[in-house]
Amino acid sequence: MQNPSARLAPRSSSPRLRTAALIGAALLVARSAFAYAVPIDINALHAWGSQGSGQGQFKFPSAIATRSGVIYVVDSYNNRVQEFDYNGTYLRSWPARAGDTFQQTTGIAVDQANGTVYIASANSHRIFKYDSSGGYVTAWGSYGSGNGQFAQVSGVAVGTDGNIYTVDYIRGLVQVFNPQGAYLRNWPVRGPTAIAASPDGSLYITAVGDNRILKYNLQGVLQDTWPVAAGIPKRIAVSTDGNILLVTYENNFRAQIFNSFGVPHALLLVTTLHNNKHTVEPIGVAFFSAKGAVVIENRGGVIPDVVKFSVP
Repeated sequence: MQNPSARLAPRSSSPRLRTAALIGAALLVARSAFAYAVPIDINALHAWGSQGSGQGQFKFPSAIATRSGVIYVVDSYNNRVQEFDYNGTYLRSWPARAGDTFQQTTGIAVDQANGTVYIASANSHRIFKYDSSGGYVTAWGSYGSGNGQFAQVSGVAVGTDGNIYTVDYIRGLVQVFNPQGAYLRNWPVRGPTAIAASPDGSLYITAVGDNRILKYNLQGVLQDTWPVAAGIPKRIAVSTDGNILLVTYENNFRAQIFNSFGVPHALLLVTTLHNNKHTVEPIGVAFFSAKGAVVIENRGGVIPDVVKFSVP
């Protein structure tokens, strides 16, 4: 029989264990006490876009990312990526390669080191890679259940190690590739809808299997997890300093802010005067600074625009 005293922690460890328990309890209370928070109304700083195929117009914008003063928007049914500066000024656009399509794009990620762009296509079951000038480089993936295959790729991120991290909603899987598209490894996640990489090397995943946010390191080890209370999580972004997470929800006007410890800070309702005054229904989100965020909305093609605002 085991000596009962063997189960007791040494006395010298007790203060540390008690401190850890108190911190854990405080985080649990802070995370759960936010479920009935009243949304904060904030006004957009700027917005742009309209329905069409011209410069700065959109037909179903579906994903957004930023890097070094540039906002990248996947304009799905115009089959192109448009680039803007942070004031919304049109810079340029580049098309999908002939024979490829950006329809049903579920994510775009830009390597902050070199400007390489990766686009996740649920329709094609592939990851498309473009250079910093918008030139096609390569693509990988196909429909299936093997390594490097997808059933419904739902997001893409570039880790601080330069590897490409994808989530597959149907397979319930994170898959990791090197920048050339070679498969490296995977780990399971229930119902992942999006993935975002933090400057500190963390990966954040929204998962509808448990309506939670999951925090992993680059090796796939779960570091933390916490629930969301505002709806079905759809997209996630991390601020440029890694201190703020912004989550958007499916068929929901609210966006939710968390700090990097998972403590919710605010529910936001963003109002813009662009395309007639209305409350923004975000479907994609990105940060361009520690407090500055941009979202895209579509509203069934009626209000396709990009909205810029400051996080409180």
